[in-house]
Amino acid sequence: MPSEQEKQHAPEIEALIQIAFEQGISAAIKIAKAKNDPHLLDDFHDALIDRFYQKLVEAGKIANS
Repeated sequence: MPSEQEKQHAPEIEALIQIAFEQGISAAIKIAKAKNDPHLLDDFHDALIDRFYQKLVEAGKIANS
């Protein structure tokens, strides 16, 4: 079950994921880091790995390692 902080970050995470698909993962990470919120950055990482990793590979946004 998501924590209250994860629920609060959900809209920002979705926006960062959209940026990752449109502008690339580097751009999304740069924006996430600029927010200076380690928990947000961690939630973003979790969302990318848990839900979007394969889609990002297929879209050519990251290389499959």
